[in-house]
Amino acid sequence: MLVASVVILGLLAGLLIRETLPLPRPLIFILLGMAIRLIAGPGASGAILATATDVGLYALLFGVGYELATLGHRPLGLHGVSLASAGAVTMGLLSWTLLALSGEAQLQAALIALAAVPTSAGIAAGVLRRMAREPGRLLPEVIKAAVADDMIGLGILAALPLIARSAGLNPVSGAVALATALVLAALALLAKERHAKHAPLLAVLATVAGAATGVSAGLTGVFSGYLLSDARRLLTSRMAKEAVHALPALFFTGSGYLLDLPALGSPGTLATVGLLLVALAISRAVIALLAGGSNRHRVGVGAGMTPRGEVTIALAIGLVPLVGAQGFAVLIGLVIASTLATTALFAPKRL
Repeated sequence: MLVASVVILGLLAGLLIRETLPLPRPLIFILLGMAIRLIAGPGASGAILATATDVGLYALLFGVGYELATLGHRPLGLHGVSLASAGAVTMGLLSWTLLALSGEAQLQAALIALAAVPTSAGIAAGVLRRMAREPGRLLPEVIKAAVADDMIGLGILAALPLIARSAGLNPVSGAVALATALVLAALALLAKERHAKHAPLLAVLATVAGAATGVSAGLTGVFSGYLLSDARRLLTSRMAKEAVHALPALFFTGSGYLLDLPALGSPGTLATVGLLLVALAISRAVIALLAGGSNRHRVGVGAGMTPRGEVTIALAIGLVPLVGAQGFAVLIGLVIASTLATTALFAPKRL
């Protein structure tokens, strides 16, 4: 009954909550999941909730795959890649250094630092469209860098099985999942290049193969969205639009429900989130310096690249066996804090 409440409330929120509210939708869904756990307790069935969360992640990153296919090479220009790379390297190294110096175990520090790297292109775009003073000038540059940053995050997500294998967790299944992800990526690129007529069937097979071998639902969502980008009649139907709008709420609501609230509120977790925010602020300053243009434009690009989101959460869920409940709480705390910081920087139209 409890898991049904999480799923139903998540879907209703996804259908009813639009982008007109002052907070980004993903943050509202995370807070909804936290509220359900606070009121009803942590008794939901893990397997069912994990499946619902995977469905939400699949739908969420399906949209990323679709955008990558329809926008071609344009979002991955050299300038966007250079900004994303500079921000990712600075964020990763600074986070790992600060966490290691604070006494965090080396492996945990490295894994948390990796998961903290990707920017959420979706949250960034939503905040800029609603709140930026001149979104038409900021949005293209931020999206180019954020999409390139997402690609870095997806690479880390694909490497999760290899990370698990190196840590001694399911070495055989981890290797199979990684090999499957690489094969699916190659097939998606080849099928798209040759305009394969059976793309829907390939998308179904990619989803089944990914689920059977342990590939992240996010990655199979990206592959499927990429393969189905030419099926415009299917994807522009009212049902498809509502599904793509509502299902991602399951992922964020489920993630909020999975969060151990006492772990989130502990002094150690809050201190670690604070260190990650320091690293994030410095890395965004590096991006701002490299962005070019006026000082306002530089600051706007750096601020627009601040929010962590879906890829960080997906990595956090996959890394729970290695970083524990507190590591998961740290990363969700970072997502919440960075999203709130971005919203505050752009409201009321400060940038």
